[in-house]
This record gives sequence, structure tokens and C-alpha cells, in this order.
Amino acid sequence: MPCDLDSPPSAPLIPDLLDSQSILGGGLVQRRDGAARMAADASLGSLPVLSTQADWPSWLQQIEALARLSGIWDYVDPDGGQHLEEPARPVAPATPSFDSWTQRQMAETDEECQARFAEHKLQLDLIGRTFDIHHERYRIECHEYSIKLAEHAAARDEMGQLNRIIYAGVDKHWRAHLVGDMAATPRLKLKILASLMAGAGAPPQPPPASASPPPSSSHFAQLMDKLRCQGPRDWTLWACSVANLAEK
Repeated sequence: MPCDLDSPPSAPLIPDLLDSQSILGGGLVQRRDGAARMAADASLGSLPVLSTQADWPSWLQQIEALARLSGIWDYVDPDGGQHLEEPARPVAPATPSFDSWTQRQMAETDEECQARFAEHKLQLDLIGRTFDIHHERYRIECHEYSIKLAEHAAARDEMGQLNRIIYAGVDKHWRAHLVGDMAATPRLKLKILASLMAGAGAPPQPPPASASPPPSSSHFAQLMDKLRCQGPRDWTLWACSVANLAEK
């Protein structure tokens, strides 16, 4: 067979379309228009602070509205499983290889040589047409890739902004649970908050400072009686009794 389309290219027959700044620059698209961004900024300014369990339903609805407005709710939904993944870069078609034309062979008639030459031309034409199809498909894939790459970058920025909004939109007592690798994404933060809200109605308060309980009235009265005692006494036994009462 004179052609192998899967063989490694011997020379860069076609340019790498993804290295063209005109394609990547001209193919960039904005995920949101100006009106949507202004609406998101307005919603951010009116977002209440999540303080108690009673605030959770309405607070989560506003977070969902912001995420849907940005087109990233599928990656934020705490009950969902879709993740933001970078699009795969298209692969350029391999440069075809083919056998070159050989001169007329010995003992080959004119008719045989012409037939072999016609067959060779048909094979070259088939190789060229097949490669043109692959190259056109690659060109389309490059345009689609540039669009998807821009959408991925925009969605990643939106998720980063929403991540900061969620952290800033909760009471300071809840924020300690929203740090670290276990709460690195908006979805993880919402899952943690949902778990916390299911088990508590208010932010945990620090325990009050421990204070020594006052001595009971009976012990205090006995201690005062010992101190008011007059007359002869065993001072060593008296001091031990006072010390024992003071320790109770």
C-alpha cells in the first residue's frame, strides 16, 4: 500500500492552528454580557449574612441565583456531580506518507506503464482529498477548542469569585469551617454549610470562662465558727480543721 495516514509526519505540512493568535484572540467569547454582570454585582451587594439555620434556605437561593446567572450552577450544586474540566486540545492530523513514482521498469510495456501511472495518480488524489478532509475537521476543532477554552477560563474566574462570596457571606463563627483543602471549592463549602445547618441553629459560641464554685453555706459557717472559737484549744488540730474546710 503506497500510503499510511497514521505514520508520523516527516515535515510540518500544515501549521499548528492553535498557535495562531488570530484564532485564539478572535475566538474568545464572554460567558456573560454586561447586563448579567451588573445584575450579579447588584445581587452581591444585597446578599445577607448567613448567621442562623433560619437564614439558610433564602441564603442558598441567592447563592444559586448568582451561580445560575454566571452559568456555573452545574459545578456548584451541592447535590450535583458535574465538575469543571479543561477542554481537550485537538490533535493535528498526521502528515501522510506515500511511495514516490518509479521510472518505467524493465520489460514493462507502454500500456502497463501508463496503467501504473494512472493508478499512482489516483492514489495521490485519494491521499490528498482524505488529508484535506482531516485538515478541515482539525480547523473546525481548533475554533471550537478556542471557544471552549475561553468559556472554561470565564467559568473558572466566576467560581473563584463565588468562592470568595460564599466565604464572606457567612457569620465569622462559621468561617473557621470553610478553610483548607476540604473546602476549596464552592460546592465543598456549600456541602459543609448544609451539614452544619442541619445540626445547629446558631453559630457555636465559645464556652464561658470556668469559675470556681463558691463554698457551700454549711462549710462556710463551720469555718467561721472555727475562727470565732475562744478559749484553750489544740492549735495544730484547729489549723488543720480550718485548712480542710477551706479546701472543700
